[in-house]
Amino acid sequence: MALFYSALLEKEITFESDDFSTIQLDNLWLTMQRVEGFKPSTWPSGEIPSHVHLDFSVANLDTGEAAALAAAPLWRRNSQSAIAGESSSTRGSPVLHHDAHP
Repeated sequence: MALFYSALLEKEITFESDDFSTIQLDNLWLTMQRVEGFKPSTWPSGEIPSHVHLDFSVANLDTGEAAALAAAPLWRRNSQSAIAGESSSTRGSPVLHHDAHP
């Protein structure tokens, strides 16, 4: 997950271990932590609510969408963040849902 956000935000991963990663933005630390027994959100059904939701503002929607799609393979990469027993094609992936936001 850190590789995806690092590529998308064009910021370096400032700390990384087997269970924790950070990316320092200007006035914000984006942190990711492994959670044993993690169950992904079933949004929008609500059975398992969203754990966190990030919205990004971009000057050009087409350019921003292209950047997110280009970074998406890093999200799916077989890494320490993989959910046990799931293939890379069934793990969570970034969702581009700009139609849901004004």
